[in-house]
Amino acid sequence: INAEYGDCHCARNLMELEINERVQQSTEALDVAFQISQLLQVDIDKETLSILISLLEHGAPVEAVLVMTKDLLLQKKKIRIRKQSAFLLKERRRKSTVYLS
Repeated sequence: INAEYGDCHCARNLMELEINERVQQSTEALDVAFQISQLLQVDIDKETLSILISLLEHGAPVEAVLVMTKDLLLQKKKIRIRKQSAFLLKERRRKSTVYLS
């Protein structure tokens, strides 16, 4: 029984090592992909990049992921522009109130 437990324990340790190695490789690959996206000035965060890579790894068509990525980036840009516009409008109103006082 002890020999079986030892064999089982060794197999479990080997599986854990393999899983840890895969996680480490995935983390390194994500870091490299993120660095490339930063160099190319693609405005995408690591979490979104990770999701996109996962979609590709699970067989999603490249074209579909590309279209989705472009749409996400466009929506993000629109949100940023709206926030900036709202901020500028608020500042303009604040300044005009100060001048009127």
